[in-house]
Amino acid sequence: MLHLMTVPGVVKELGSLSEFEQIELIELREVIIGKKDTDCHLVETAKYLQLPIISEDKKILMQAKRSGLPFFNTLMIMNFLMYKEAINKTEYQASLALLQDKAHYDAFIFEYGKMVYERITEKARKD
Repeated sequence: MLHLMTVPGVVKELGSLSEFEQIELIELREVIIGKKDTDCHLVETAKYLQLPIISEDKKILMQAKRSGLPFFNTLMIMNFLMYKEAINKTEYQASLALLQDKAHYDAFIFEYGKMVYERITEKARKD
């Protein structure tokens, strides 16, 4: 099971968390917001807690990389959910079709995701 968290600024940008009931809102006094934007606040909070970041925003992912934090995009989370058997192949393929329609990934990202998916399904067949 994934335990997801975010900072208040993300909620402001989205409008609410009502569609995302499994996401915990965190705000730490140790992480001083000051004039930092939401992206920076998110990365600083993740850095303080030593947590990975999940995002589709290239700017956030690059900040995470520079901070030495692990980071993942939606495609890798979908592969993780397949690996954990939290979703099945049908759900994966439906989600992949939506992602391919909406995401602005370079082709090599989808190719890499496909290789990971194939390794996961190959392992599942062997088990």
